[in-house]
Amino acid sequence: MLKDVSIRSGLLLAGYGGLLAAAVSFPHSHPWSVSLVLGQLIFSPIKLLVAAFMFSIGFLAYSLFVQDLCKILFLEKNGRPAESHVRLAFVLVAGLSLIHLFFHHWIVALLGGVFALFYGIMDVDLPTIWRNRRIPL
Repeated sequence: MLKDVSIRSGLLLAGYGGLLAAAVSFPHSHPWSVSLVLGQLIFSPIKLLVAAFMFSIGFLAYSLFVQDLCKILFLEKNGRPAESHVRLAFVLVAGLSLIHLFFHHWIVALLGGVFALFYGIMDVDLPTIWRNRRIPL
């Protein structure tokens, strides 16, 4: 149980930190244009590459919480209600952290949330889990 909490805490920090770092690193010009992106790519490619990498880490970490929510909603309980309560608590905290990020950097948070939602739903593999009648970590 303690291992599960520490892993999920690390995932939550990685997701929030990744999306926050990406939001700070992406260009902040209001008239976003192709020339701005090309200028950023030519003059500071490492900054844009790190921002894209951190964004990927962020939405992949949040997609695991989407998978947990799908498993909680669509699968039967397997006799371990404490594990389900821990997962639900972390899903709620992940949702609140994404909402907090939305108020500060709404474009990055919206894109990260949408990508996490789609990837989490695609990767959950509910039919296999339903056949085995267990909820893996």
